Amino acid sequence: MCGRYFIRDDEEDFAVLYAMEKLNRKFSGDITPGSDAPVITGKGCAQVRWGVKGPAGLIINARSETSREKRLFSSGRELLLPASGFYEWNRSGTRYVCVPPKGMYMAGLLLNVPEGERFVVLTMPSAGKMDSVHDRMPVFIPKDCCRTWLSGGSGAAGLLGELEPADILPIPDEPEQISMFS
Repeated sequence: MCGRYFIRDDEEDFAVLYAMEKLNRKFSGDITPGSDAPVITGKGCAQVRWGVKGPAGLIINARSETSREKRLFSSGRELLLPASGFYEWNRSGTRYVCVPPKGMYMAGLLLNVPEGERFVVLTMPSAGKMDSVHDRMPVFIPKDCCRTWLSGGSGAAGLLGELEPADILPIPDEPEQISMFS
């Protein structure tokens, strides 16, 4: 599950910097459903809105295991989401900051819908320490597999079937302390 992700102000990752340079816009802070975000497709960079209208509200994620079987996602094109990390909440409402290992990028699908181009984040069953926070997590594509992923077709489908969940350590997010004396 992924309901919010972020790009740090001091991001040094090539994909994030590349997207910002190509779009001539600096993205930083939280990326929330319904907002525009940088994406990388097989054709280059674009700024696309996150989420597509569904019968029960905004659809922001797609299960990687079944996405190609669903009519809404079946013609989606593979994309990468430049991100510094994402947030996840457990059942008790604690927010966790989750930062992937360097050189891994969130995977998504670019959809052409009546409202225009939109994207969804692909998710997979979580594992390791993430499993104690939530049962789903974003799919992450290793840097050396990005070209295969963005090319789509059987190569991307095969890659998706082989990927293991990224090794992510979720950190409980502490609310900022506001000093009464500053």
